[in-house]
Amino acid sequence: QAGTPAREARSGLAGCSADSQQLHPRFEELAQRYLHLLVTWKPLLVLADVEVADVAAADDVTPFGNASCQHLAEHLAQRGLPCLTTCTALEGEVAGMRDDPDFLQEYLESCGLKEGQEGDPKLRPWISCAAELTRRIPPLLNLLTYYTAGDKEARAWMCPRVRRDGSSLAFELTPRTSLAPVSVGKAGGPKGTPGKGDDEGVPAALAARAIHTGFESRVKGLELWRFQDLDELGPSDASGAKERAKIAGKARKLPAMGVVQESDVVEFALK
Repeated sequence: QAGTPAREARSGLAGCSADSQQLHPRFEELAQRYLHLLVTWKPLLVLADVEVADVAAADDVTPFGNASCQHLAEHLAQRGLPCLTTCTALEGEVAGMRDDPDFLQEYLESCGLKEGQEGDPKLRPWISCAAELTRRIPPLLNLLTYYTAGDKEARAWMCPRVRRDGSSLAFELTPRTSLAPVSVGKAGGPKGTPGKGDDEGVPAALAARAIHTGFESRVKGLELWRFQDLDELGPSDASGAKERAKIAGKARKLPAMGVVQESDVVEFALK
């Protein structure tokens, strides 16, 4: 029920009916006027932070972490909430050692760990959760990620998931399973309702603000590729994947308010 006013969605909680929890009358009065507009359900990610000793103590039989975090993960799984077990102290130390692989290896060995499966069999394999945590952050903040890619660099940009009128799109609790083409649509339906395609992504001019706030008024159009299409084409010495996607008819040109979706690769045309 992400995006639903929390007060209205309360009855959706397990074992909680609409009238099963009556609060103080004054709070109920305030809630009807204000809180139902301000407080909404949002996706959650629980981070079970364990000590380095608990990470090193685990083996192929003992699950990662300790009994407390395992109990927490089971409790949350029953309620449909994700739980990521990690050691933030270890992650912080490792992040500062990536430029020195030898020193990083020595540090992990001092903790009884090794990165990956290779190496001393007495050491427990360890995989950083930093990438997984980074992947989960944008949905928690209701952000859309798109990419720009040129000859020298490729970059990811995150922008708020909003409609052309500035109103926020509903939070996405589950990953998008299909990326069908989206029609540009009109600016809005009757009485201010969203236009066709408004709930499928972010208008390009608004997405461009992630690169520079001045781009919103300068975007006159864009060229767009689906990340999956480029990934399927793969690298080539002859030409880039974007150029080959154009030849294959998998690139699209859209106006300034064309919709950018999750993981799209774009090139903005500026005035």
